[in-house]
Amino acid sequence: MRRTTLIGLAALIVIVGQASGRPPAARAVTRIGEFSSQVSGNRALVGARISVRVPRSSAGGSQPPASGDGPLPPSDQVVLPSLAAGSPLLQNPAPAGPGSLWYQSSPGESCIYIPTASPDCYMIVAKGFARPPDLASIATSLAEQLELSLAPIEASPAANRDGLAGAPSWFWLSDPPGEEQRSISLAGETVTVSADPSPLSWSFGDGAAPSSGPNIFDWAAGAPADAVRHLYETRCLPGDQGHDPYVLPSCEDDGYHVSASTIWTITFTASGPVDQNGQLASRTTSSGLVYPVSEARAFLTGGQG
Repeated sequence: MRRTTLIGLAALIVIVGQASGRPPAARAVTRIGEFSSQVSGNRALVGARISVRVPRSSAGGSQPPASGDGPLPPSDQVVLPSLAAGSPLLQNPAPAGPGSLWYQSSPGESCIYIPTASPDCYMIVAKGFARPPDLASIATSLAEQLELSLAPIEASPAANRDGLAGAPSWFWLSDPPGEEQRSISLAGETVTVSADPSPLSWSFGDGAAPSSGPNIFDWAAGAPADAVRHLYETRCLPGDQGHDPYVLPSCEDDGYHVSASTIWTITFTASGPVDQNGQLASRTTSSGLVYPVSEARAFLTGGQG
């Protein structure tokens, strides 16, 4: 929801009130609270909470002038649900389920951030109460929403053509991993979470380590510079395990299982009323490929003398 849409909605509320034909008891007080959250690299979620309050008549029963020219009541008279400072709900770090969290809006007012909806706000009934933002909890919630999966593994020769024992194969990710970020702004505080991948760790299913270097043949010209090279010495085809005594114990029923994994280092920074930075728990993600490996065999044939 854009800011212009919010202003238009507030104007619509006033127009509807005037079109009813009834003289208002007093000028209504309208408050608009906004929040925003980055959903992905090119998408953001923006929401708002609109509250309207018309003050009651005076104790003597007299009505304010129908023209509404009297002074506006102070904005803190907008009615919000009250919540005791010792309420168990206030102590719950995820009061509306996974991804939700508490943050302070105005002094004495605390709100629940909900990733897919407008925030719920409460007046805290405790004099001088102010709940400082738990920036580490906010950052942890953001980190859980990061998409840190790895792209599929590509190979040359391709997996559907089978590798060849005794000849090199090359492996790489179709899209190499890079830094991932997500941000959120709440009550003037902006928290940004960043995840940085480590160099890829490769496993080829035969227990041997990968190597990289030159001598990539023409059929592997499409491989990027960071492709890794591996030489299989033993065949592994579907059905070999249990039937071919020469296959490795690590040979699976459908071929060798190749995997690439990375460890994401996750940090956060916060700026606004509170400046803070820190490190969160790391995450490991991987991508896999089933890679059959065949072999070429030579046979001696007798000839006529």
